[in-house]
Amino acid sequence: MERKLLSEPPEVKKRPEKDRVLFLPDQHLGRNTAFQMGIGLDEMAVWNPLDLTLEFDGPLDKVKVILWKGHCSVHENFGVEHISTVRVQHPDMKVIVHPECKHEVVELSDMAGPPTLSFKLLSLPRKVQHGRLALR
Repeated sequence: MERKLLSEPPEVKKRPEKDRVLFLPDQHLGRNTAFQMGIGLDEMAVWNPLDLTLEFDGPLDKVKVILWKGHCSVHENFGVEHISTVRVQHPDMKVIVHPECKHEVVELSDMAGPPTLSFKLLSLPRKVQHGRLALR
């Protein structure tokens, strides 16, 4: 099932015309945005500014996106086990995550987007189904 990032800034909705792009400061947002644009995970490398190394297993000419090795410590705490638990305990619940979460988390979610997305979804008309609120 294809996941849709709902927070793409308009200027990055199309693939960059350059051979290579440096994305910073958040590697997860960069990875998820590039992946949504059709760039493969095997075309992304991570630049580690602390030891000045490029983390990539493959020929360098294949790299399309260089991700700055940085992330939000809050989003880093969410893992696939959290989504798995929600799926088991609340199978009808939709999971919306921030695109700064790890790629595996975004892939398992129903949607990825900024907090404003959650507020917009919550403001949509709802009805009660089986004792729970549901979006119409």
